[in-house]
Amino acid sequence: MYQSFISFCIVLASLSVSTSAEAATIDNPFGTTIEELVGTAAPDSITNDGSVTTDIKGTVNSAGLSGGFNTISNSNLVRDSIYGSDNRGLNSVGGSNTIINSGGVSFIFGSQNHALGSIGGSNIISNSGSVGYYIYGSFNYGKNSSGGSNTIINSKLVRNDIYGSSNYGKNSSGGFNTIINSESVKRSIYGSDNSGLNSSGGFNIISSSGSVENGIFGSENLGLNSIGGSNTIINSGLVGGVIFGSENRGLNSIGGSNIISNSRLVEQSIGGSSNEGENSSGGSNTISNSGSVGYEIYGSYNSGANSSGGSNTIINSRSVGYEIYGSANEGENSSGGSNTISNSGSVGDVIYGSDNEGDMSSGGSNIISNSGSVKGNIVGSLNIGENSSGGSNTII
Repeated sequence: MYQSFISFCIVLASLSVSTSAEAATIDNPFGTTIEELVGTAAPDSITNDGSVTTDIKGTVNSAGLSGGFNTISNSNLVRDSIYGSDNRGLNSVGGSNTIINSGGVSFIFGSQNHALGSIGGSNIISNSGSVGYYIYGSFNYGKNSSGGSNTIINSKLVRNDIYGSSNYGKNSSGGFNTIINSESVKRSIYGSDNSGLNSSGGFNIISSSGSVENGIFGSENLGLNSIGGSNTIINSGLVGGVIFGSENRGLNSIGGSNIISNSRLVEQSIGGSSNEGENSSGGSNTISNSGSVGYEIYGSYNSGANSSGGSNTIINSRSVGYEIYGSANEGENSSGGSNTISNSGSVGDVIYGSDNEGDMSSGGSNIISNSGSVKGNIVGSLNIGENSSGGSNTII
């Protein structure tokens, strides 16, 4: 059963391999360099204390095969990638894997699902080392591929992005992911990145007490008819760019109803949903800010033609540099829901229930309550676009 693995190794004498009927223990000791470490179909324990010039793979699953539940630990150097399961065959299935990295690696994949109908399990990834590029809970490239519900914990350095699931294939889907960041992400965190046609992401939880240089996105929906779930984002750290519950850029893309809480610093803006694609829509979001936001807070930002946002709740008890918008409706025929805004903090400019700048745009009936400081005005609805309209607003 394990002869294919043993014959594959570049330096057999450098590896310690013990097997049983169910599993294998595969070790690459300190001071030893090999090309690749690959597990078996059974649940394996793979440990690298040496150097791997290409990849570590818990299992490689060809057509119709399934891989075991693997534990992979790296304390030294992997020049390319670590895969819990690499599912390349038609309808292949990967188990639920645990990956622990305290060394250096370029990429980490809980599961990589390349083939038609391939499925990845629910993986746990813990990084206390250095990741040169990306961490993916599941990377779903094949048509109809799907990833499980993953947990990603970063306590050191990721030089690019973290993705709970990246759904590139047609009809691909990601599970319900949890991402916890306590240290440094040099670019962005995505609960799900839904780029494929009809792709969808699950309901994600993202908690960051560290630094994220670009942004945090519950779901990024780029593909035609792509759908993002309802996400929870909790930031008690530093975000150099933006936080969006859902960013809906694809035609007919849909974002869920998101909960966003910020208690520290977001240098740019917070948006419940940013609906840029034609016919895109966002859910009803709840945003709570007890920290500092450098620019604006948007319940929904609807810039695509016929885009729409839900009915949002915004609570500010600290500092917003410029405006608060229940909904900003800039696209033609765009519409926002009925929003509730409560301010007991400081707002550097204006509070808008709805800002209707697109032709034939419309805003709902909003409730705005202020017991804090607003340097500009409080506006129930601002109707600038031709034939734009706002609902009946209450300002307290």
